[in-house]
Amino acid sequence: MAILGSLPNLEGLKLKNLLFDDSAWEPSEGEFPKLKFLLHWSTDLENWKANETHFPNLQRLCLGECTLLVEVPSGIEGILTL
Repeated sequence: MAILGSLPNLEGLKLKNLLFDDSAWEPSEGEFPKLKFLLHWSTDLENWKANETHFPNLQRLCLGECTLLVEVPSGIEGILTL
């Protein structure tokens, strides 16, 4: 995911039927600087840690069929554009 996060003009990301290398995802600060749309659909993600510094321009977040995801990251409530 670090490679995708380093793309400076990435505005949309759809993660569908994806198996993560690890069941946890914590983006690094500065990744996904222009991301506006994020879709997680049917992934095996269990733990996701994020806050407003990870997705500062996120406008739309779609989650579906993520049956293993324990919780939506509480830190994303600070994303003012969401």
